Amino acid sequence: MASPHSRLLDLADELLVDIVEYLDGDHLSLRALALTSSQLQGFAEPVLYRRYFVHTPYSLSRLLHSAVIRQREHIQVLDARCKFSLVDDNPWKALPRLIEHARKLQDLTIESPLCNEDHWAGEHSPVHREYPEVLASLSLLFHRAACRDATVAPDDRPLRNLRRLELHMNGVNQRYWQIQEHSRSLFTSPTIEDLTISCAQFDLAEFGTELPKATTPLKRLTLIECNLTLLAVWCILRMPKALQYLHLGTSIR
Repeated sequence: MASPHSRLLDLADELLVDIVEYLDGDHLSLRALALTSSQLQGFAEPVLYRRYFVHTPYSLSRLLHSAVIRQREHIQVLDARCKFSLVDDNPWKALPRLIEHARKLQDLTIESPLCNEDHWAGEHSPVHREYPEVLASLSLLFHRAACRDATVAPDDRPLRNLRRLELHMNGVNQRYWQIQEHSRSLFTSPTIEDLTISCAQFDLAEFGTELPKATTPLKRLTLIECNLTLLAVWCILRMPKALQYLHLGTSIR
């Protein structure tokens, strides 16, 4: 006679999947189930870490720890709105590396810890000193994700499953961040369908007009408190093949 402690594991895999999916959103139960056995861990973790909210330096540090590297592979929705902190050990600079390792990521929200309450003004914390590097790394990551080079295998491209992206950033010691050579690749992504950007400066000299002629799957575009030129708007809007929603909360020059 089977032990009563093993009856759950005697169920068919399809039923275990249904049980775990039913618990979606119940983190305490999913965490307890994952700790029960290695077999149940394999069922519970993909659902437990499907959505991850990074709102404190501690939560980001925990996710970056080598012991949970397997958990990053399960993230499909990542909300990174890490609050501003003056602590010396602020892991926000490692966010680009985390995003690159989240290979199943479909929905990404990033909010700079400096973009609210005028935190962007000044250089009085490690976050201020590291911010230019973080901004450059994120821009390069989006540029690599939009690469259409046939020599790059689809499985080697980062963010290859990304469908929705929301960016609330700031510049280096200023409110607006510049859309430049690498960051302009946000508008040439072969996967993004819903894009929201705030506080961006579209200088034509930096944004350029030589964007790829390929079309994009973008369906929703929201620009909030951005500065654009009419030519930059034309460059952006000529690429989506099926744009359904457009919001320009901007200053157009």
